[in-house]
Amino acid sequence: MKELKMREIKISLLDKNSEEKEEKSKEKPDYTKQIVEFKKLLKEKGVTASSKFDQELPRLIYDQRYLNLAADLRRDVFDEYVKSFTLVEIKSDKSIDRKKGQEMMKYLLKRAIENGDLNLNTSFYEFQEKYGENNSFLQTLPVDREFLFNEAKLKLKKLLEESKNADNDL
Repeated sequence: MKELKMREIKISLLDKNSEEKEEKSKEKPDYTKQIVEFKKLLKEKGVTASSKFDQELPRLIYDQRYLNLAADLRRDVFDEYVKSFTLVEIKSDKSIDRKKGQEMMKYLLKRAIENGDLNLNTSFYEFQEKYGENNSFLQTLPVDREFLFNEAKLKLKKLLEESKNADNDL
């Protein structure tokens, strides 16, 4: 009999523990769906990297997606969204600037070839001394400068070889 009572007590304790766990899980709801919906709202309302929570608040408070998210999470999710938006914006700006600099450097190299300042015997350092103050040269990333210079010399070499072959064929 004592064993039966002990088992019943253990079972009742286990039931209470499982009930407590269920209550705790109910206390901490999963906000992932609300967060996703709130981020969609921010995107729809045109929130940008320079947006401030207090400035955007009047445009957001009447939307149900704003109200569905817990008050303590709203600002955090907003700040996270703005921060991620800023990182993407910075990356895209950098890639645009890099491409622009590369195009300017290619144009500068083309002009140097046309002027006779760049030939197969020209070193990068000689080119840098002559064109180092040029705006196109300065706006190109240092990593890209020498690479583009060498690329231009290879193209020049191929053009010279093709013209020699064409002359030999005649």
